[in-house]
Amino acid sequence: MPSISTLLGDSMLVNADLGNAEPLARAVAEGTLVTPEPAIDPGAVPEDQPIWSWRHAPPDVAAVTGVDAAARSMNHTTMRVLDSVRFGPVEIEDPVSGATHSLPLDPAHLTRRVFLPRGRVDGSHPMWPLPANVDASLQLVFAFEQSTADSAAFAPVASAVLDGEGFMPPAGGQDGSGPLRIAVVCELVPAMERADYTPLALLGTARIHPHVLFVANRRLGRASVTVDLQRPAWTTMPDPRFTRAVHSAWFTDTNDNSGRLSTIARMVEEEVSLPLDTPLWDNVFDYYALDPPAGTTVGAVDPAAVTRDIDGAIGSITGHTGQLGFSITGHAPLSFTKLARQGAYDSVRMGPKLMARLPALFPDPVATAPHGTHDCLHLNLRWGRIWAEEGMGLLGGSRALSGWNAAGQPYSEPGAPMVPANQRVELTALSPSALRYRAHITEAEGGRWQCVLHHGGAYSVSVPTPPGTLTELITAVNAVVSRVPTTVPGPALPRRISDWTPGEWALFYAALRWQPTPSGALERIRVVDRKAALS
Repeated sequence: MPSISTLLGDSMLVNADLGNAEPLARAVAEGTLVTPEPAIDPGAVPEDQPIWSWRHAPPDVAAVTGVDAAARSMNHTTMRVLDSVRFGPVEIEDPVSGATHSLPLDPAHLTRRVFLPRGRVDGSHPMWPLPANVDASLQLVFAFEQSTADSAAFAPVASAVLDGEGFMPPAGGQDGSGPLRIAVVCELVPAMERADYTPLALLGTARIHPHVLFVANRRLGRASVTVDLQRPAWTTMPDPRFTRAVHSAWFTDTNDNSGRLSTIARMVEEEVSLPLDTPLWDNVFDYYALDPPAGTTVGAVDPAAVTRDIDGAIGSITGHTGQLGFSITGHAPLSFTKLARQGAYDSVRMGPKLMARLPALFPDPVATAPHGTHDCLHLNLRWGRIWAEEGMGLLGGSRALSGWNAAGQPYSEPGAPMVPANQRVELTALSPSALRYRAHITEAEGGRWQCVLHHGGAYSVSVPTPPGTLTELITAVNAVVSRVPTTVPGPALPRRISDWTPGEWALFYAALRWQPTPSGALERIRVVDRKAALS
């Protein structure tokens, strides 16, 4: 019969604290908590360099504001990653009456506020198997006890009950002898830089975990948890080739691209040994939505969805080779497969766009994907099964791109959503730079934590310099851009990423999405029937 302290041993922050030789966590009872801006040591190993800072200011206890990170690729310039992270509402279905109650995440129900200056997750806990060096982190613990006189009212839980061994039943158990009790834990756990977020470890990112855990002393048939992420509306990137506005883009990963590379890519592959994982958009995505309008809501993860084949909803460019070179003839229909629990979109990128300023080759502005490198926040709820296939390099055997399996183990099943199997997740575009993440949970067992937004997100902080795979990728992209005759020759990209200007980054990203042709740029992948694609 665990107490709250025993239960919190399963939280990410406590696990990070236990990874230290001496406990670092500190309870902070009152007042505004402002983390100091990290003192940057340019000579430090990136995985050991603190880069995050943020602010927590009661009485707005359900929000963290001013979340900043220092980007190593920009001389550790401090960038505003999130204006705010707002937790809640948390709603539960009463197991007796069936009524829906909203739990107030307010100062009256806040029982603990814990600050962790620094820590380490060693990967030994089954819920947190990815090693990480953890930066300044926050844990907010709320506790609720249902009133016996008014089932819609929830009082704070007395300290003696919280700390007692009977606060919650054992995992999977029920406690029907007393009132309904619920604990809600909101954590902001940022991590230091690692190259474990994107396929092939091409991007240095700093993960950030704004997640919610909740547990009840009885089985709950239904519950829902919301987290709002607000990016700045305007980027502080100084170069005029960046758009000032921060944009959102939603993507769906393909699960199998064997035999589906576009004709142009196949031809270039024969000439320059195009790597199978070159991220041309028709190679890695099934479809996408750029700049979804505010108010757009989609189901990103659906426990009821089964594996299904979708025919003819998208097409990839095709053509033929003749005496005058390669000729584009249009788009060929493609079939693709969605896996069990996969919803409409798998990932979100939020950041500025770029300007190529070569209208004869590419339209402006240019969306930065698959791997946004500049002032870009990534939120991946699922990675395509493609990245686990032989030859695709699942980060050298890392689990980081796999999802939750049916047994409740994270980072275990390639192609599966990175969300527990009893959660349905909706994404809502609140604005071009703001996103609502809402998880609907069914059959939450008593005494067992439910974790919402377990996968977190990541912010781009560095771009490694080739050689190796990245050099091959650049060679392939150069070949793809220049292979079709156009009125403007395709400019070659420098081999060293560290030498690139924003304009060259724009050309790189544009070439991943568009193919130059004599009559103008053509999107590599085209949606023919969006309703069918989203199904």
